[in-house]
Amino acid sequence: MAMKEKNLNSIKNIPSVHSLLEHFHGKSEIEWEFLKKIVQESISKIKEEVLSGNLVIEKGNDKMPVVVKNAVMKSIKKSEAYSLRRVINATGIILHTGLGRAPLSELARKNWNIITEDYCNLEFDLKTGERGERLEHINNLLKLLTGAEAGIVVNNNAAAVLLLLNTFGKDKNVILSRGELVEIGGSFRMPEVMEISGAKLKEIGATNRTHLKDYKNAIDGETSMILKVHPSNFRISGFSKEVEVQDLKNITEINNILLCYDLGGGALFDLSEVNLPKEPVVAELINQKIDLITFSGDKLIGGPQCGIIVGKKELIEKMHKNPMYRALRVDKNTIALLEATLRTFINKDITGNELYRKNNRSLKELKTIGNSLLKGLKTTSGGKEYFKIVESPVQIGSGALPVEDIPSIAIRFDIPNLSVEKIAKHFRELSIPVVGYIQDNSYFWNLKTLRKKDCSYLRDSLINLVGTIREKK
Repeated sequence: MAMKEKNLNSIKNIPSVHSLLEHFHGKSEIEWEFLKKIVQESISKIKEEVLSGNLVIEKGNDKMPVVVKNAVMKSIKKSEAYSLRRVINATGIILHTGLGRAPLSELARKNWNIITEDYCNLEFDLKTGERGERLEHINNLLKLLTGAEAGIVVNNNAAAVLLLLNTFGKDKNVILSRGELVEIGGSFRMPEVMEISGAKLKEIGATNRTHLKDYKNAIDGETSMILKVHPSNFRISGFSKEVEVQDLKNITEINNILLCYDLGGGALFDLSEVNLPKEPVVAELINQKIDLITFSGDKLIGGPQCGIIVGKKELIEKMHKNPMYRALRVDKNTIALLEATLRTFINKDITGNELYRKNNRSLKELKTIGNSLLKGLKTTSGGKEYFKIVESPVQIGSGALPVEDIPSIAIRFDIPNLSVEKIAKHFRELSIPVVGYIQDNSYFWNLKTLRKKDCSYLRDSLINLVGTIREKK
């Protein structure tokens, strides 16, 4: 029998939609109309695979109903399961963009639970009984922490830069050094953000060196601001030069234009206090009378995804009145999480901030965690070690402190006859997926980002893996 004819006969043995609905109805919580769509989509895919030759029923057409039912059940299970799931971060990267960036503090999570349980005073003034302003819940905290006159919050730092440029730079020239034309992640580049905002980019200087005279010569009657961008996700070293903020402030005051600074990460205190390299501190820049500063709420602050702008009150008010702000503003979830996160800095409770608590874990503490995970495990076979505790430096992630290695400890997996890809896949398919990393043809768990409360689960997963290895022998 020709292959095409055989394939057509296989298709004839696909069960009807009605019979499949009857079979699965009551076995799933999915409503009938949605279950029908799942069945139809499953049948359609199987027909496509059969006709293309990718699926061949070799043991007779009577096997087709089983194949179809298995496909439908697989689709049902996928539809019933949540797609966004908790995972265990074993990469050591604290600000892992793919894994949700900063883990939120216990205080932030508790506050979020209280606020979202029922209603809240998001835009309601409890003193006057009249409509209030959502930013008031975090504005005082931002003023205290940064020394700025006012602040505004939008959904991420790219949005903060967009709002700033659209409000003050639309149809005007914005001066920016070529060495600061950054790509801010996800292929979004500063020139593209400026174009969308309506501002006209005026590039000056060279990639590695920009002088004060370059700024002075670029200012004309159409100039609205000088925008300085901190290279938070890269570094230029060697033969390089950039102009000091105070020098830029002097020429912007003389020419009556704005000086704005996009920090990217945005530190609220001297990071050397927590054993991290020093980054520009927002309050220090405000003291230098920069007009507006933008930074992320979910990088060096360790809060929810958002973009923060602080600076002069009259300028903040103009951005607030920009219709674009309404499209970019944050909801009660972000405000609840951000308010609680900012309070960890107000209360000097940095240990309550998960970002800094994880970063400050000592090598001794991490080795103790590693030893507890491996304690009592049969970790060798024929002289080959399955697991080994090693020093493995990491970076903080998400473009923050990009060239700074942070000391850390990892467990290296070297398992005979089991590829690193299979090991990684094995752990990703657990009920609570574990995400490690592959380096130098070995699989690793870095312990910097692991929670102690997950250690029991992780140890069980290692025991099961060792059991699997023994069974294969």
